Amino acid sequence: MKSFNLHRFWLTLKWDAKTNIRANVRHWLIMLTLFFFAILLPHTCVITEGDKQSSYINVESISQEEYDQLDKDTQADFWKGNEVVNEDGESVQYYEHRVEMPSIEKWADRVEEQHAICAIFLFIIVAFYFTFSASLFLNNMTTKQQRITFLSLPASHTEKLLARWVYAVPVWCLMVLTAFIAADLLRYAVQPIIGPYHPGLMITWLIEHAGSAWSHFMDNWNLSNAEERNTVTAVAMMLISNWVFSHSTYILGSSVFPRFPWLMTTGVICVVSSVMSILMVATGGETLSAFFDDMDQTGTLYAYILSAVLIVLSVVFYVLAIRVFKRVQVINHKYINL
Repeated sequence: MKSFNLHRFWLTLKWDAKTNIRANVRHWLIMLTLFFFAILLPHTCVITEGDKQSSYINVESISQEEYDQLDKDTQADFWKGNEVVNEDGESVQYYEHRVEMPSIEKWADRVEEQHAICAIFLFIIVAFYFTFSASLFLNNMTTKQQRITFLSLPASHTEKLLARWVYAVPVWCLMVLTAFIAADLLRYAVQPIIGPYHPGLMITWLIEHAGSAWSHFMDNWNLSNAEERNTVTAVAMMLISNWVFSHSTYILGSSVFPRFPWLMTTGVICVVSSVMSILMVATGGETLSAFFDDMDQTGTLYAYILSAVLIVLSVVFYVLAIRVFKRVQVINHKYINL
């Protein structure tokens, strides 16, 4: 059988989509619910309270000297207050007027604050689904019957793996995006039932703040400067390498653990992280940190080295996941595919 045939791959893709339709609908509805409450609950106070406490009135006092310096129209807003005896025993006349003071509970401030809280909740949910979707890479081979069905498909390993990758990455990205948009529109639609005030769509707020964050970034970093450009590149590589490494780790976990792959992989990560932390402390982690602090361009070289290590490990994990898949048999261990 040829390693890859476009027609067979398309048939495998359609079979996979038809097989997972119920699970995808169920997961999509769960996403919708999580996004809906993550957006609704922080906004409940601004929806119901509105701008009732947008400002308050305060009385401000000024001295006779300050009063005399004002023009007549401004003086008309003042009235005579109490006379106060100063330290020299002289009587000083004060004038008072009302000043509208902005409240901390101002409508716009509350909306901005609640939008920020929603953004944190949304980030947590998206981060969870990023790893959860990777852990579903081989979730169609959990039971014996599922393994028989999938391994018996008239397609090569390459076509089957690519079909599963499409399911675990692009399809799930689309599911998360559409669930978030639907949840935001649904929350906006039910606002009149909860209260008369409308804090606006989260989608609009995220787009606006993404643009302002990018402008702020460009204003504060001079990318024409070699040192600053090097720092930005190192940070970007760290972020990308961590993203790829996390994904490859849960892809490998999905291949190795047929049951509860996300929980099992997360447990292994916690154990390995704890052991590494203990070993670093036991072997003199402070000395290692001091070594990197003494390097030229502090931290930048360390970021490049760590990014390279994570990328290499990611490639190794992807290759191991493929090799484990090729070794899977119909009769397999119940909890581990090794």
